[in-house]
Amino acid sequence: MVAVRQNRQMIYSMLNEQGWLLDTHEQISEEAITFSEQLLGSRNNSVSGENKKVSKEEVKAAMFAQDFDRVPEPDGYSSHFFKVAWDIVREDVSQAVFYFFEHSKMLPAFNATTLVLVLKKINPSYMRDFRLISCRSVVYKCITCIILSRLNGSLPEVISES
Repeated sequence: MVAVRQNRQMIYSMLNEQGWLLDTHEQISEEAITFSEQLLGSRNNSVSGENKKVSKEEVKAAMFAQDFDRVPEPDGYSSHFFKVAWDIVREDVSQAVFYFFEHSKMLPAFNATTLVLVLKKINPSYMRDFRLISCRSVVYKCITCIILSRLNGSLPEVISES
């Protein structure tokens, strides 16, 4: 039963926006990446601006602010795992976050995104016939949470009411 269900959920072919048939895993993957970049914007791996040092307390607050995930992230671990094992993993997680803020670069182990395609209609032909859901690593989400909390504190200074 599981094998039958997995076969039904596989995408064996689709058309790109030019109407060309894509029937290999590589072609379909590249179309998914291209489509999501057009939808969300292109990749930008740099971080600019003045960054104050991130504290271990900030990292812990960002980790514990995440919801308990029911499914593992691309790295195989859910936020629940990190919270339960915090006393064991806090140094490694903190160092990974510090590395990002010091070097403006995400370590490759945490810079992965799994795209999940959910059907918008029966018998899809194009990438636009799917809803894209992106799953990111817990460390990636932790870094994002810290950036967002810092932006929330500075946005009122930058944006006027008028």
